[in-house]
Amino acid sequence: MNYQINFSALSPYVGQFTQGMLTTTLLSVLTVVLSFLLAIPGVAARVAPTAWVRGITRVYIDLVRNIPMLVLLYMLYFGLAQSGLRLSSFEAGLAGLVINSTAYVIEIYRGGIEGIKPGQREAAAALGLGPMATWRHIILPQAVRIVFPALGNQVVGIVLGSSLVMVVAEPDLTFVAFNVGSDTFRYFETFIVVALIYLVVVQAITLLWRLLGHVLLPVYRT
Repeated sequence: MNYQINFSALSPYVGQFTQGMLTTTLLSVLTVVLSFLLAIPGVAARVAPTAWVRGITRVYIDLVRNIPMLVLLYMLYFGLAQSGLRLSSFEAGLAGLVINSTAYVIEIYRGGIEGIKPGQREAAAALGLGPMATWRHIILPQAVRIVFPALGNQVVGIVLGSSLVMVVAEPDLTFVAFNVGSDTFRYFETFIVVALIYLVVVQAITLLWRLLGHVLLPVYRT
C-alpha cells in the first residue's frame, strides 16, 4: 500500500469543522440545561409518596434506559413524521438527547437524595426546622456534594453522545467528518482530527468541572 498521510488536504474544510463543532456545542449545552432542569420535577415524582406517580416515572426511566439512543432518534425523526408530526433534524436530535439524559439525571439526583441518612431529617425535625429549611440547610448541601462528580460524567456523556444526531442528518462535528471524508477520501486523517477535537473538548470540560467543584462545593458545606 502506498497511502500517504496528508492532513493538509483537510485545510479547505476548517470552516466546516468549526461549524460542526458549534452545532455540537449548541446541542450539548441545551441538552445539559434542559435535562438538568427537567430532572428536578422528575426526581420529585420519582420519590413521591403516591405510588402511581412513582410508577409512571419509573416506567419512563426504564424505557429510556433500555432503548438505544439510535432507535430513539429514528423514532423521533422518521416515526413521528409518518404520524404527521415532522421535526427538523435539530429538533429531533435535541429531543432525543434531552429525553435520554433526563432519565439518567433523575436517577443521579435520586441517588444523591437517598444517599443522605434518614437521621439527618430526624435531627432537623428535632431542631424545629420546617421542610423548606431542612432541604435548604440539610438535604441540598449534602446532595450536591454527592451528585456533583456523577453530573460531570453526564455532561461528558452528553457531548460524546451528541455525535449520534448525525443519523438524522444534523450537521454536527461527526456528520461534517463523514462529508469531508467522502469529499477528500481522507477518512483516516479526518477522523483523527475529529477524535482529537473531542478529546480536547472532554478534557476541557473535565478541568472546568473540577474548577467549578472547588468554587461551588465549599459553599455547600453542612
